[in-house]
Amino acid sequence: MYFNDEFFNKNINIKYKNNKYYLKDYIKDKNLISTKIIQDLIDKISLVGGTLVVDDNYITGALYLKNNVDLEILNNSSLNGSINIFDYPLTNTRIEGECCIYFPALINIIDVNNINIYGSGLINGCGLTFWRKFWLRRSWNKSCTNKDEERPRLIFVSNSNNINIFNLTIKDSAFWTIHLYKSEYIKLFNLNITSPKEPVMAPSTDAIDIDASRYIHIYNNYISCNDDGIALKGGKGINAHNDKNNGINEYILIEDIKFGFCHSVLTCGSESIHNKYILVRNIDVCDAKNILWLKMRSDTLQLYEDILMDGIKGNSKIFLNINSWNQFKNSDDILFSKAINISFNNIDIKCVNAFFITEKLNEYKISDFSFNNVKIECQKIGYDYNKIENVKFNNLKIIN
Repeated sequence: MYFNDEFFNKNINIKYKNNKYYLKDYIKDKNLISTKIIQDLIDKISLVGGTLVVDDNYITGALYLKNNVDLEILNNSSLNGSINIFDYPLTNTRIEGECCIYFPALINIIDVNNINIYGSGLINGCGLTFWRKFWLRRSWNKSCTNKDEERPRLIFVSNSNNINIFNLTIKDSAFWTIHLYKSEYIKLFNLNITSPKEPVMAPSTDAIDIDASRYIHIYNNYISCNDDGIALKGGKGINAHNDKNNGINEYILIEDIKFGFCHSVLTCGSESIHNKYILVRNIDVCDAKNILWLKMRSDTLQLYEDILMDGIKGNSKIFLNINSWNQFKNSDDILFSKAINISFNNIDIKCVNAFFITEKLNEYKISDFSFNNVKIECQKIGYDYNKIENVKFNNLKIIN
């Protein structure tokens, strides 16, 4: 697996837009919700080109970045999401593996190319109110889905190319934090992405969701969130593989990341059809539930292939989790899926369960796994890894 494309060079030169427009020159009362003022300014800047500068702490609803507009957030400054869902007017969007009418994100980047979001400041989803409402609803409606309790994402990038998001703190999203859909050549780096697991759990606040996208480079970040650290999406359902709105994730490079608490370092699913050429390397894990989690959704035709986990160290509850995923299943029909060519190199992990794998021969096949220079200290092995079809070992040590 090679990533020789120039795009993956960390030493690229960022092309900034020099003309700067400071919000303090346009907003008189920063304590009011300033969505219209900020959006009007974005629209005007897009005509001439420039950078919108967040130079204090402002509150806003859904914003839509345009071509020719960079967004800079200065140190000790923040862009804060409104806690009123009516400040996120319904729109055609993409969420949880389907295109539908739903709420936009706080920052929406749709059909836009060649822009930067950066600075040493903060993007704050102010998600606490939304989380509390979600858990209240779940308390009386156990079948409440993630979408049923209305809440916005934090950043949504759709059908866009050459987008750089870097040097920021991004926290407390109400829903998914950064969602990339049908986009290419995206760099996410030097980010601090967090949401809490206590005292109020932040439900479904995945740090980064990659959805039918290509050439994504994620590096030099800190991630701690109350759901998946990085999840690969792409579609779900019996006809997902024939739907033009869905697609493959490929050429994804994830490196030099520190993970605090999260449900997994990398998850394939729960709505995902094809992931290929995925490289995860140089990862330091503090408190993950899973290192690699392959969710095998029985109502979706899935292929997970050519995934390499290289240079992973730290602590997790489970090292490798492969199981059926039936939450909010759309059909009782079963489509046969595969997870093949999955490699683990240079691993040093302490965990409770080394392998949490359930064989479902009528639902999915796992084969062609390799373990090279792998050390796992665990309380339970949990599964006879020799049963994986065509498995290869080179210096595998499991200390039980």
